[in-house]
Amino acid sequence: MSVAKWERVSLGLPEGLAFEEWSQIGDTLARFERGVMWWVGDWWRYGEQRYGERSAQAIESGRWAFGTWANAGYVAGRVETSRRREVLSWSHHYEVAALPPDEQDRFLDLAEAEGLGHKDLRTLVRRARVRFEERVILPAGKYSVILADPPWRYDFIEADNRAIENQYPTLTAEEVASFTDAEGRSIGDLAADESVLFLWATNPKLAEAMAVIDAWGFRYITNLVWVKDRIGMGYWARARHELLLVAKRGEMPPPAEADRPDSVIEAPRGAHSAKPASVYQLIESIWPDAPKIEVFSRIPREGWAAFGNQL
Repeated sequence: MSVAKWERVSLGLPEGLAFEEWSQIGDTLARFERGVMWWVGDWWRYGEQRYGERSAQAIESGRWAFGTWANAGYVAGRVETSRRREVLSWSHHYEVAALPPDEQDRFLDLAEAEGLGHKDLRTLVRRARVRFEERVILPAGKYSVILADPPWRYDFIEADNRAIENQYPTLTAEEVASFTDAEGRSIGDLAADESVLFLWATNPKLAEAMAVIDAWGFRYITNLVWVKDRIGMGYWARARHELLLVAKRGEMPPPAEADRPDSVIEAPRGAHSAKPASVYQLIESIWPDAPKIEVFSRIPREGWAAFGNQL
């Protein structure tokens, strides 16, 4: 068989190539196209598990954007090899990666049987998630302090942080802003007439977070910044901080002068999506007796009401 010349930006095919040889090269290309993101993902997962933070050094040469590697690793880690379907694209598997394994199987079976494209599958998954969320009941009562850590959704190619690796379904900014429970209560309905909101936001989500503040009926006041002990990745700047936006409703007074905190929170990065315990302690020290709630919570905290899909 004649040998094709594989270059980084070209494929050189020899003169007189037989149809069967040309067809076999096409089959090889198709296998590459179907498999490359899985190969990248499994490679990335191996490096993360074996080398931890050092694994990021392997991609700093600019081969691909960090988000591409991180997303490939996320899907490879969430979708076991036995559940991967050769007849479906990697993008199909990306759409179901945040779901429990049995739900992954159900949606992948449906996509395979019905010949669904990955965008059609995405629509079905989102509709199913909305139906699930409509059964949720938010905690009763009104709260003077609300802390929110939304599971922001990032574009799967251009994510410039590790949010894509969250082990829970993400939401668009519009879904965060308009979230309601089975009784029609919104996040804004949890707030007392005079209340304060602390909203976590990453740099790319700042504008959307401001829109969420407005949709929940608050007015932006200021922000604190969490400076981490390790630098991350990013397109324009490598992120080492997250923002904690502060907003208020009504005439909520500021903390007493002696209780006003430093605007910089210095704390190490913990488990993915975990926020510093010092933030809870700071809020509790300022408003020890105020009713407090954390929405989109990962771990319940004593003395706080909480709502979140991982509770």
